[in-house]
Amino acid sequence: MDGFILYYARNSLMDTGTEHPATDPRKMVITFLILVFIFSGVFWYLTMKTPQVAENAGAFFWYAIGAMWCPATAAVITRLLYQRNLKGFGTRPGKPVWLAAGVLIPVAAGLFMFGTGWLTGIAPFDPDSAAAIFSVSFIPAFLAAVAFECFAAAGEEFGWRGLLVPELARFMGFTRLALLSGAIWTA
Repeated sequence: MDGFILYYARNSLMDTGTEHPATDPRKMVITFLILVFIFSGVFWYLTMKTPQVAENAGAFFWYAIGAMWCPATAAVITRLLYQRNLKGFGTRPGKPVWLAAGVLIPVAAGLFMFGTGWLTGIAPFDPDSAAAIFSVSFIPAFLAAVAFECFAAAGEEFGWRGLLVPELARFMGFTRLALLSGAIWTA
C-alpha cells in the first residue's frame, strides 16, 4: 500500500517534468517552512494583539484567510527560488474515481456522525432548519459558501500538499512522510 501511495504522490500529484535533481528537496522543505513561519507569524501576531471583541470579528476573519494563504505564498517563493518556475503543484484534477472519493467520503463520514447523534438523541434534529437547508432558496448561499471555503483552503493545500508532500516524497517513504507532514502541519 505504501508503494502505491508513494507512486501516486510522485506521478499523479506532480506535473510531468517537475523532477529537478539539481535542487535539494531538503533545502526546499527547510526554506518553505521558514517562509511559512515568517509569513504566518505576522497573522498570528495580529491575532494576538487584536482585542477579542465583536467589533473585531471582521479583522479576525481576514487574519485567518491571510494565515491560510501563507503556505501558498511560501510555496510559490520557494519554487521560484529553487526551480525558477511554478511547475509541480499538482493542479491537474486527477482521476475521477479519486475526485468522487474526495467528495463522497467526507459526506458519508458527516452523515454517519450526525446521523448517529440524531438517532441517539445526543444532538437534536430540527426539522425546520433541515427544511430550510434543503430548500431551493438555500442553494445560492450554499454554493457561495462552498466556493469561498475552497478558495480559503486552497492556500494551505498549495503549500502543504503542493510543495511539502512532493518534496518530502523525494527523500522518504510514505509512512515517514505522512507522520512528518502531519507533525509539521500540527505545529
